[in-house]
Amino acid sequence: MNPHPHGSNEPDKSSLEHDIHTDFKKEMTYGDYLHLDKILASQQRLSTHHDEMLFIIIHQVSELWMKQILHELAAAMDCIANHELELMIDSSTLSLFSFQRAFFTRLSRRLS
Repeated sequence: MNPHPHGSNEPDKSSLEHDIHTDFKKEMTYGDYLHLDKILASQQRLSTHHDEMLFIIIHQVSELWMKQILHELAAAMDCIANHELELMIDSSTLSLFSFQRAFFTRLSRRLS
């Protein structure tokens, strides 16, 4: 963790962002990155009931959130085991915001 230029214990953004790949123009589309073709084709209704699609989508999303919770718990357990509690909080939050900012900036440029 690089010290913050103003002396706080916050990690330096540049040291956290160097591993984040955000330039997908030459390699893939948004849909490719998220495998949207597979996700959007996975709602297979078994009846003609209109609400069945809603039921399937809600439960698939719930399963994805559970997967994310397990991912975060595993990362938290690793940080706790390695006595890296401050690093876990600071870098996870900073990395997420950095990735989101970079992704939406590039997306908005492509849409303009």
